[in-house]
Amino acid sequence: MKFNFNSVNDINFIKKEIDVFTRGRRRAEMTTAARYFDGEHDILKRRRTGIGEGGRIEEIENLPNNRVVDNIFRKLVIQKSNYILGRPLVFDTDKNFAEILSGHVRTDVLRELTQDSYIYGAGWLFVNYDERGELVQRRVAPTEIIPGWHDRGHTALDYVIRIFENVDYTAKNAVTHRAEVYDDSGVHTFVLDRGNLTPCEPYHRPYFTVTDACNLKTDYAWEKIPFIPFRVNGGEKPLLYHVKSLQDGLNQIISNFWNVMEEDGRNSIMVLVNYDGENLGEFRRNLAAYGAVKVRTVDGAPGDLKTLSVNVKSENYKTLAEMFRKAIYETGMAYDGRDERTLGSPNRMNIAAMYSDMDLDANEAEQQLSKSVTALVKMIACHTANTVGADYTQTPCGVIFNRDMIVNESEVIDNCVKSKDILTEEEVRKNHPWL
Repeated sequence: MKFNFNSVNDINFIKKEIDVFTRGRRRAEMTTAARYFDGEHDILKRRRTGIGEGGRIEEIENLPNNRVVDNIFRKLVIQKSNYILGRPLVFDTDKNFAEILSGHVRTDVLRELTQDSYIYGAGWLFVNYDERGELVQRRVAPTEIIPGWHDRGHTALDYVIRIFENVDYTAKNAVTHRAEVYDDSGVHTFVLDRGNLTPCEPYHRPYFTVTDACNLKTDYAWEKIPFIPFRVNGGEKPLLYHVKSLQDGLNQIISNFWNVMEEDGRNSIMVLVNYDGENLGEFRRNLAAYGAVKVRTVDGAPGDLKTLSVNVKSENYKTLAEMFRKAIYETGMAYDGRDERTLGSPNRMNIAAMYSDMDLDANEAEQQLSKSVTALVKMIACHTANTVGADYTQTPCGVIFNRDMIVNESEVIDNCVKSKDILTEEEVRKNHPWL
């Protein structure tokens, strides 16, 4: 798809796309997920309230208001992405092509994109040439990307809009908002100011330019827009979508327990009879300062001070916290390292049971990520054909993920030794944990 930005209709179309995205629910979900990953949970904004005069809800400032964040969501994201991409990928293809791919495909970048997929619902990789003519892969923040999908299945892109902040320290206004539109012809650049788009230099640039021996320059474009989406599920749903209420519940239970412990003086309800003072505030100050209060006899009735104890059962809070923790791991389809099955020397069946949920989630994630890696492999094959003349564009290439799972090495080695008579030496070596 090519835009004609001399047309008012195309300019208005891009403006509308940006407005819908920036004000929409999807970007709000992304922002919330990023905030939770960084530890900025809703519990940090909590207030302690009570019923005031006229039945109105009022904030009570003299109550303990602890705000504890037990960020299991962050742990789930890191755990899942490292489980799938904790080790380099293996490419089942021609030996020489496999070596080329190993030099271009960066596991650390793929792991960051997988994390983006769990946090934001999708990660974005931009592939293009730098000023030196080298093929580069750059992760782009998902909150900056507005994809224009060709179909409902999100299999092909018609265009991509990127909105971002540009810092120019030589100008009076150091920070400006920019918009870049990527289509079949290249990149169009605009200044974005209060919803208005103004073309700015370099206005339009091709994806890359080739200079021949006669110093003639020719502009080129990729067959497809060079943005590759990385997803771990077909619905592009962030992981937080499934566990947010549970994460909030865990934070609240822990915070409430800490509040109750700090409210130790309130665990005893004071019953005053003929108190010799003005108000309850004065009573609390006298009790805290002197450890005593004055009472009096009124109409023959002696004064008195009694207490009613309120017992706080810490086991109730502990049980609830454990229930929330377990629910987060189960709903998030992750592995709890504190599982009792990890005690001692777990056998292969116990390990498989511990990883069963994470394996189910990883199976779907690998299917989605394989499509993205395959798209990257095709671009690397095109680059190789154009630069060194080796054409691997039609060479079949399988992508193998090496999952980073805990194993009982003694058991695996023992099985390898017992299998020598029925397997080749190469097959035994492949399954040995030390190789």
